Amino acid sequence: MKPLSISEELQSLIKEMRRRIPDLLYSAVISADGLVIVADLPPEVDEDLFAATQAALISVSERVVGEVGIGPLSEIVVAGDKGRVVAMQAGPEAILVSVVPADVKLGLLLVEMRRLAKEIASKF
Repeated sequence: MKPLSISEELQSLIKEMRRRIPDLLYSAVISADGLVIVADLPPEVDEDLFAATQAALISVSERVVGEVGIGPLSEIVVAGDKGRVVAMQAGPEAILVSVVPADVKLGLLLVEMRRLAKEIASKF
């Protein structure tokens, strides 16, 4: 049996997160440079733009927490009326991003994302 590629392993990991967090709308693993590695996004979301904006958000947020002395950055939560975007580093090379409805409890999501981020980091 042929071993899975890193991309296939990461795709499997985000599918497992979807099983563990049924309310998860979508998620992606992107490079620190803002390129899509794997994504579970609806067709109406531009993967390239999504990845680029998330990488920019991480970059700016790292500067903010460094400037005010509360770093290093652990996660970012962007809340809107209909949902939340949660992003976190998954090692130096990758960023894990999830989108959930506004009423989802963040505790379970953060626990699951932190676990997954460690697994992703071990792949690079």
